[in-house]
Amino acid sequence: MNSHNPTLAFQLFKVSQEQFGEPLDKLDPQQYQDALRVAQRKIHIEQAVLSSAEASRVAVASTQIDTALDEIKQRYEQGDDFSEDIKRVGVDEAFFYQALSRELHVEAVLDFVSAEEGNVSDTEVSLFYYMNLTKFKQPEIRTARHILVTINEEAADNTREFSLKKITQIADRLTKKPARFEEQALKHSECPTSLQGGLLGKVKRGVLYPEIEAELFQLSVGEHSSIIESPLGFHLLRCDEIQHEGVAPLQEVQEKLKQHLQSRKRKQRERQWLEGLLKTKNQSQISNGDAVNG
Repeated sequence: MNSHNPTLAFQLFKVSQEQFGEPLDKLDPQQYQDALRVAQRKIHIEQAVLSSAEASRVAVASTQIDTALDEIKQRYEQGDDFSEDIKRVGVDEAFFYQALSRELHVEAVLDFVSAEEGNVSDTEVSLFYYMNLTKFKQPEIRTARHILVTINEEAADNTREFSLKKITQIADRLTKKPARFEEQALKHSECPTSLQGGLLGKVKRGVLYPEIEAELFQLSVGEHSSIIESPLGFHLLRCDEIQHEGVAPLQEVQEKLKQHLQSRKRKQRERQWLEGLLKTKNQSQISNGDAVNG
């Protein structure tokens, strides 16, 4: 079907990989129809974008095309597999390169159009933040460390009795010298976090085992727990920091929020430009059809 239409074949090849993660000939009938609709839509958009005035103001470097082509080829275990794959859909490598160049040109034009949109101001960021405070609610978060001693009844030095004795000795040392927690974690913890002094990082409710969570969320900053048993073994916890439930302060989210709003603003500009472009193209086609019929 596609050997006489290499442009459609190229788009089908790309859509089948990017949307379904499968070669075109592995798609079921419904997936193929979905891929066909997307491919035809992409061709329609490509033709409109590349015929726009903006397209003449943007160029794509050959090195950029080469890099994109290499990234596609690297998905294959053997170099020849790529060539065979595109041949099966009716495309040779020379045409694939040209089609990839057009696709990158379209992306460059859309980037150019969206870049014309002005930057989001700090005032816009503040306005969005204060009008959407519920979006910035954060749960209570605790920074925690732990020491883990596992239980393995098949190992003489890891039985429940032996492990309990070991964790009790560690707990006794920490009662006398709490500042040694990180050192004791590095020496004795059987969790990979031992290399970071037992650091679990920032933890919210619903992440840890219930018995560990219950203990952690009642500790004060700098306090270490009594011995806790979980399915993993015995633990000692320390709470390093508490971020109470509430609304994240503006200064904490400002930079990320600004990036989000800028991206959204550019996408809106891109969508509006495309809609106008496609509307003009469709009206032009209707006018030409009326002229022919008249």
